[in-house]
Amino acid sequence: MLTPFDRPRDLSRILRAAVVAIPILFGPGASFAGLSSSKPPSDEREDAGGKVLPARAEPFGYSLKDAARTTAVFNVGDHSGPPPELPFVMLYSTPTNTVTVDRATVLYVPVLQNDDAPPVIGDFPNVDNEAALIRYTFSGKELGVQYATITVDGRQTSLSHEYVSGATVATPDGGKHYMVIAAYLSPLKPGRHKITISALATGTALVAWCAFTGFCTDSYAFTIDYTVDVR
Repeated sequence: MLTPFDRPRDLSRILRAAVVAIPILFGPGASFAGLSSSKPPSDEREDAGGKVLPARAEPFGYSLKDAARTTAVFNVGDHSGPPPELPFVMLYSTPTNTVTVDRATVLYVPVLQNDDAPPVIGDFPNVDNEAALIRYTFSGKELGVQYATITVDGRQTSLSHEYVSGATVATPDGGKHYMVIAAYLSPLKPGRHKITISALATGTALVAWCAFTGFCTDSYAFTIDYTVDVR
C-alpha cells in the first residue's frame, strides 16, 4: 500500500511518501507528464551542497536498492522505534521534521513508497525486474506517477526512472515486497537548509484504490518540508 512520510501510519499504511520523476516510454498507458531530467540546474546555490547524486552512486557501499531493503521495515512502520543504523542519515517524518547533522553527512531521501500489502494497488510487479518496476510506477494504468521531486534550498530536481528501486522484504503491514523512489544528497554546507519532497500520481489502478480506501479521490499528491541544520 502507498503512503506519504508525514502522515500517521494508522491512516493507511498506504502510499508512503518520501520523493521523484522520468523521460522514458513504455508504450500505451505509460504516463510521464511533467517529468524531466535528474540533472539539477547549474547556479550559485550548488555551493551549499545537497545535490542529488547519480542514481548509480553507492555511498559507503549502499546502492539505492540496498537502502530500500534496509529501510523498508522502518518506513512502512509507524516510526515509533529507532531508525536502522546507517552510515548516512535518512529523512523521515517526525513531530518537527527537523534534523541536525554533521557537515560531511550524506542524506538518503525517500519520496514515494509502496508495497504489496492488501489492498494492493494494481498489478504489483516483480521488484527484481527493473523494467517491470519502472513500468508499474509510471504507467497510466497503474500508479501513474507524474512527477517526484526533491527541492533543496529552492533548487528543484525531478527524479528519473533510475531512482526507482525495490526489495523483497516482509513489512509490518503484511506486505512481502517494497518499492520506493528515493535519492542520495551530497553533504550540505553548515547552516540551516530546507528540503522539500513532492509527488503526484494519477494512475487508473491508484484511482480505483483511492475509491476503495477513501484515502484520496482522483489523484494522490503531497508536499512535505524538512529542516536540516548542519553543524
